Amino acid sequence: MAEYCSFSAGGQTTTLSRAAELGNGESWGRTQARGRTQDGQFHAVDKGFSTRMFSLQFRALTDADKTNLEDFVDNYAIGSTVDVIYTDHDLVQWRVRFLSPTLDWAEQWDPGSGFHDVSFDLEVIARISAS
Repeated sequence: MAEYCSFSAGGQTTTLSRAAELGNGESWGRTQARGRTQDGQFHAVDKGFSTRMFSLQFRALTDADKTNLEDFVDNYAIGSTVDVIYTDHDLVQWRVRFLSPTLDWAEQWDPGSGFHDVSFDLEVIARISAS
């Protein structure tokens, strides 16, 4: 089991100094458009396929990790538009897409400590390799 994970796209690889927290969420579900009409009637349309998602949480990332991940999401993953190769803590590779074009950071301990927490969701497109 590796102590780190990495993201690759467009010839660029960003390796974080820590792996995602163990016990992160994984979800699976049908892709459906749902909503209500103005008079309150519920409508759902099934799109005919399912999706798998990883909800990742990273704690105590360094300033360098924060800068590198922001640069990668902005310039290589281009938010949610480019498929990315995610290598997890078990060295399994997944083709994924960031589900949000933004990263919401929380600074740990005292401001200026240099350690940051972030959580984000990835849509799984395919498993590429096993460890």
